This record gives sequence, C-alpha cells and structure tokens, in this order.
Amino acid sequence: MPSVITQHPVDVLSRTVLWSGPPPYDKYGSTVLIDLGPVWIAVYLVSTAQDVIDAGSRIHLRFSINQGLTWSDEDKYYDGSALTNVPFPPGAGRYYGDGYPCQCPNGDILIHIPVGLAPSGAYLGTQQWRSSNGGKAWTDEGLIFGGGTHVFNHDGSMIINGVMYVSAAIFSSNMVFIDSNNFYKSLDNGHTWTFVSYISRRLVDRSTTEAAMEWMGGTSIVAMLRGGNNPHDDSFLRYSNDLGLTWGPLVNFSNLRGGTSFERMRLRRIGSRIYATGRSRPNQAYQLVNCPVFWSDDEGITWSITNSLNAAPFQNAGYGDMLRRGDRTFFYLCYEGTLDAASIIAYVIDIPSHAKELDGWVV
Repeated sequence: MPSVITQHPVDVLSRTVLWSGPPPYDKYGSTVLIDLGPVWIAVYLVSTAQDVIDAGSRIHLRFSINQGLTWSDEDKYYDGSALTNVPFPPGAGRYYGDGYPCQCPNGDILIHIPVGLAPSGAYLGTQQWRSSNGGKAWTDEGLIFGGGTHVFNHDGSMIINGVMYVSAAIFSSNMVFIDSNNFYKSLDNGHTWTFVSYISRRLVDRSTTEAAMEWMGGTSIVAMLRGGNNPHDDSFLRYSNDLGLTWGPLVNFSNLRGGTSFERMRLRRIGSRIYATGRSRPNQAYQLVNCPVFWSDDEGITWSITNSLNAAPFQNAGYGDMLRRGDRTFFYLCYEGTLDAASIIAYVIDIPSHAKELDGWVV
C-alpha cells in the first residue's frame, strides 16, 4: 500500500511571469515541456477562457537552447525562423483543446490535440501532428483511429524497450462523461496504435479522467488518475506489473493526502526518482488550486510530502511540467490566474534531497 513520508521541502529560487496577452485571448495555460537535450520546447494553449468552445483557440510553441533562461518568440524556432503549420490550424468549423506531446523512439515528436466542432462542441477525435526535424516543421496526420470519441489526452508517454505507450480518455457516445482510460502502444513510431488494456472503466471500476504514467523498471508501470465523478473528485494510483496488460486495484491517493485531489498530473523520471507535477486542490476546495511538486524514490510506492510552489492558492492554476537544468536546479512551467485570464509562470526551484536520485550528483 502506498504511503506518504516527510522529506525536505523544495526551495523556490525565483518566480517569473513569462507569457501573457491582452483580452480576449488572455487565457494562457495547459503547459507541457519537451526535452530534446540541447533544445527544450514549451507547448501551451491560448484561448478566451477555461474550457471554452472557441474556434480561435490555438496551441503555440517556443524554443530554448539554454534550459529555459531565454525563449524564442511565439511560434518561432530558436534561430528566429518561422515554424511550419504552427500554430496548428484546426480547420474550418473546428476547435482545438490542449496539446499533448510525446517523443518517438526514432526522434520524431508527436502532438495529440482533441478536436471538435464549433460551436456545438461535439468531439471528432484526436488530431495527430508530427515533426521529424526537432519541431521546426509539422505535418497533419489526421484523426487517430479515424475519429470518434477516442481522445488522446495522455499527460505524458513512455518508451519502453523501443515501444511507445500512451493513455487515452474515451468519452461516452453523448460526450457527457468519460467511459474509460485506455492504454495503447505503437511499434512504428506512432504511425499506428494498438489497444493494450483498460486502465479503468466507469462501469467496472469508476470514472477517471486525466491519466499520467511512468515506467518503474522491468515490466512495472504506475498510473496517477484524476477522478471523474465530479470536478473535484478523489485521485487514484494504479499499478501494472506486466507492461499494462493488467492493472491492480485502484488506490485512493487523496485519502493519503488529507483529502487533497490532483489533476492533470505529469510524471517524469529524472535519475532514479519519479517526480509528479500538475495541479492540486487542498481538501478538494472549489476553485482553490496550487502548483504542486512531489516525488517517489521507490518506484511509486512511497511518496514525499506535497510542496506548493505558489505562495497562495489561485482560482485557476497548475497543469505544470518540470525539467532539470545542468546546474542541478529545476525549471517548472505552469500557469496561474483565473478562469478568464491567466499567465504562464516559470519557477526555478532547488530540491535539497535530490541526491537520493542516485544518478551521480553529490550534495
């Protein structure tokens, strides 16, 4: 059974407002980082408000060649040249949701984007965009599975022994709730996807939505799931010991955290440690959210305390991601604001206990 232990808290070294914009397109958010070694890519959504059906919403990219110290202009490559097909065009009468990137074993980058009809909001499925040159040019590869209710909001992906794995939230036929979180794999760098298993099913286990995953070595995977029965539901852990063919029981993670729920988490292995970032709701309070970071040193069984980077809760914030710099500090990208307007924020943090990662650093 997972548990929570007390470890050293993080030190916030700086907080910087990176990107914001004037109304009506002043809701910046849903941030994700792509690590290409010497190049980092920031992926984010700009819209008029939270969860709106807006044909003008767009996913944008920026590039950094100094680990987040400076960034390119919006939708420009790090050398200042224009990107091809960015911001990604959804097509006439359509709108885009958040962008979910993943890297392929051959080095290609994919971005999966839920797409629907505007103004009805009816889902068409998930659009797949591919870059084979480090994010400079992108090609539209159409709808995964030909469309429908399959939506690849996978909150991270994994490559295990050359095989790509992602999760997908599968909506009900009336688009009102999520029927299941499915687990898929690709043997050909994302050109085709094969169903592996259900991580959870509404009519068998319970409803869940956003699913983050990380490989724990061997054939073991941990999934962190946002509950789907209402917007501020409990969060859960689920483990697989056979590369996702089967899954153990759902474990209520919020109960271990004094009622705190977690949403749109990202799990990243850095060294031997698994870090978790995203959004947290203390005691599941309505519109009271923080930007958390915590970790596990024993493959997802024991977790550290939750550190909230923001000094006070926001009405709307989180959906963060984090990478480590060469100087051992961590670059944390998230958003903070309201449902109608938010800015993208960069935190630089230090984690004094990260020598536990056992990856060569000595404190």
